[in-house]
Amino acid sequence: MYTERDVERRLGHLYAPIGLYSVIFASNPYYIHHTSSCTPEVLCIYVCIANGPDAGVTDFVPPPAFTAPLRVRPAAHLVDKEYLAKYEKAVELMKRLPDDDPRSFAQQWRVHCAYCEGAYDQVGFPDLELQVHNGWLFLPWHWLYLYFHERILGKLFGDDTFALPFWNWDAPGGMTLPPIYANTSSPLYDERRNPVHQPPFLMDLDYNGSTDTTIPSDQLIDQNPFLATRAALTLMTALLRNS
Repeated sequence: MYTERDVERRLGHLYAPIGLYSVIFASNPYYIHHTSSCTPEVLCIYVCIANGPDAGVTDFVPPPAFTAPLRVRPAAHLVDKEYLAKYEKAVELMKRLPDDDPRSFAQQWRVHCAYCEGAYDQVGFPDLELQVHNGWLFLPWHWLYLYFHERILGKLFGDDTFALPFWNWDAPGGMTLPPIYANTSSPLYDERRNPVHQPPFLMDLDYNGSTDTTIPSDQLIDQNPFLATRAALTLMTALLRNS
């Protein structure tokens, strides 16, 4: 079974066309910076990958067309009790895995951290972070990341048709944080999420780090679809320019 760690290794081949150097091929591929603030009391989110790869690279071979099970993604704010029970069970099983298991929840966030949080410097460019955001790699990298994350969840509880929900934040009914992530007794809950953004607070898709709770709900409902469309067009334009 392929995991996010396999995706992480394969992504090294995607960086060459745009002049970036993958940490995979560095002489010291697990060099980590931004660790000066790490203490036993403070979680350092930049220490992403604790151990180097212990096996060679395995090429991913997609399943033959039309043989893979059909997956239907529900809107997160509309899921039924049966689906939610499966989703929570899958995440619970993933969180029970040892941290060094490549399928574990801890390894999932470490892979994302390694490529999306500025945890590594590019080889030969000590002042330039390895970062898949803000460019054409954003979409294909996250497509692969979610693809394998979804497959792991389905395998853990024996349902090859399992599909992750999507956040329907361009529809008025889905513009809050989906309530399934706000239940404090659920394995989906994360206590580190900003409490100000919990339901029924409407999300501002133009959020820039400071929360403005004075924006009228009607205004957010009107502007969010425009912002979502603009972001999607920007990403697709970047993909087309580099295709």
